[in-house]
Amino acid sequence: MLDIHPPHHAASTWRDFVIHIVTIVLGLLIAIGLEQTVEYVHHRHQRSQLEEDLRHEAQVNRDNVAISEVIFDREMEWLLKLRRQVNVLRAGGPKDSFIYPEPLEAYPNHPARLGYRILASTVWNTARDSHLVELLPVERARSYGFMYEEQALTNESYFNVFAPKWKALTDFEFQFDDATLPGKPNVAKMNAAQLDEYSRLLGEVYLSCRAEKRRVKIFEALNEAVLSSISTPLETVDDYLRTHPDALDLGKDDLGPTAKKNGK
Repeated sequence: MLDIHPPHHAASTWRDFVIHIVTIVLGLLIAIGLEQTVEYVHHRHQRSQLEEDLRHEAQVNRDNVAISEVIFDREMEWLLKLRRQVNVLRAGGPKDSFIYPEPLEAYPNHPARLGYRILASTVWNTARDSHLVELLPVERARSYGFMYEEQALTNESYFNVFAPKWKALTDFEFQFDDATLPGKPNVAKMNAAQLDEYSRLLGEVYLSCRAEKRRVKIFEALNEAVLSSISTPLETVDDYLRTHPDALDLGKDDLGPTAKKNGK
């Protein structure tokens, strides 16, 4: 707050009065200028720190994405392998020939669970809630906004769609648990209808896994655009997805030799 002190003696002439007014105005302008300079330097420091923190969070998410994509690829390969064997039984194959694939560390029941890495957003959420995002250039803030909207959708999809489907599968398998760790279902106990249900659940988890990985790749494109300081990241998504194909050939899904039997 600026304090204005009265003169020590009254102005006796118009000249003294004008000098006094000009002195006050100049003092106010200098004080306001200094205050705004201090505020500008402070905001510039805040913006620089925010940019650094956001870049660090984007680099953390780059690592999270890389790990998650590897896990999704392994899960899809494992699910297809298991579903093929289940479909062989559905087609009349001998149950004693069934071999349950070695569970992945990404499998929910595995004691050494290694799963999907949650995409981080703590820095962005804090900056948004404290209005620090307003310090960023408009285009830069918009780029981050696009990215973190996709981050929220990706995490939401994982918890509300993908994870429940995994749980439904593991709950079903637990009915036929062979009491080992990690648990394996005893398919010899399953009748034809239960084998059909097992195949259906495996297919749903696989398709959900594929969809979740695709969403992660869209986030990855936006995240890489931010790290590369591209101001319009949405324009890069299609090009990025074309030049970063999935490790698995997802265009040739093998959902089993008897898929047509049930219209799957």
